[in-house]
This record gives sequence, C-alpha cells and structure tokens, in this order.
Amino acid sequence: VVTEIVRRPRDTAAAADLWQAWGFVREFTRIRMPRPGSETGEALPPPEAVETGEAMDLLRRCFDPRTGCLSALEELAADCAGGRVLTRRDEGGRLIALLRAAPYRKGWELRHLAADPGHRGKGLAGSLTAEFTRRFGEKGSVVWVREDYAAPRHIYEKNGFCPDGWTAAVLIRKDD
Repeated sequence: VVTEIVRRPRDTAAAADLWQAWGFVREFTRIRMPRPGSETGEALPPPEAVETGEAMDLLRRCFDPRTGCLSALEELAADCAGGRVLTRRDEGGRLIALLRAAPYRKGWELRHLAADPGHRGKGLAGSLTAEFTRRFGEKGSVVWVREDYAAPRHIYEKNGFCPDGWTAAVLIRKDD
C-alpha cells in the first residue's frame, strides 16, 4: 500500500507522522515546482504520434510502478492521441525519451519525463522540457519532482520552474 501526503508550506507534518505511526515508512519526498505563464508558448506543428504501448513500455522501464503515478492505459492513450506526449527517438526509430503533459487547473502539469537508462546524459530530458515550455508556456505549469533528484531539478529550474514550498511525503506500508 502506498499513500502520498501533500503539505502546503503553512501545514505541519502531523498527517505524515500519523501514517508513520500506523506502520508506513517514508520512501521519499517530492517537491512542487510551478512555472508562471509567459509569452514563450509557441504554435508548433503537432507532436510526433506515439503508440500507447510503446509509451507505457518506456514509462515502466523508467518509473517504479508503486510510486511513479503511472496512468491507466486509457488515460495515456488519450494523451498520446491528444498531442500531450512529446517524444525523442534514436536513429532506428526506437522511442528513447518522452514527456507527458496533462491539463492542470488553468495550465499544465508535466506528469512524466522519462529517458531510457541507456540514453541518459545526452540532453534528451532538457530538450523535451524546453519543448514543453515552448508548446505550453503561455499558461502556468507545474511539476512534482523527488527532492533528492538533483539532475531533473536542475533541468526544471533551467526552464523556469521554482520550488514553492509545497511537498508530498510518499509513504509505503511495510508488511511485518
């Protein structure tokens, strides 16, 4: 069993403490990083089409199924069909990186940023994040990122995202 407790800057940690008293263990903490809207939103050609199955395969290779907030196939299919999944492919046409955007309040949420482990460190995540801000930049956007993941945080900060004090404790029930 996994739960996530979101906390505003003015809140105490009492809720997470209570869950821990019930046998849950803090796995990690996410921080929220909003980005204000700007004039950078560009009208770009539609993103390359991506098959739902290949997108899910990459997400499963990159995210823990317990804590990665992976969507149901139907939701991912709607995002793929709706132009909300940005992609990068290798020379052979294999999907090696993707960014999934979802509507969020009056703007956008960057839901998943995934790069195949064998292709990390080559600028794929940075180029996808920059494309995200160009495509969806006219409205505000937000991303939640693990507090201890320095590389993605740096990419987001480079693209105008800044922590706002909101956190989310991800807790997992450890069976005896």
